[in-house]
Amino acid sequence: MTESSSSFYALGYGSPVIVPRFEDKIDCNPLSYVSDIPIYVSSDDGLRNVCEQITKLAGYPLDSKVERFLSDYFYFPADTSEYLDKIDSLTHLKN
Repeated sequence: MTESSSSFYALGYGSPVIVPRFEDKIDCNPLSYVSDIPIYVSSDDGLRNVCEQITKLAGYPLDSKVERFLSDYFYFPADTSEYLDKIDSLTHLKN
């Protein structure tokens, strides 16, 4: 399988996400089918070519798409107290 939450970690640090697509594997990457941000490869040569292209880039070309994706799908609190208040309110839902 190709699932990995490390895709979100990569986005957070501005790294490209490469998702291999193999005939005998199910693509469960959390970015697949909801975004065109990942770079999909279907062969060893394709992976090698994409890696070579990425290493030659001066910057990450999808910055605005990544920012839009993250803001559409995730909530980022303004500060620590807001985050802790949100966590506290969620734990009170169980009672």
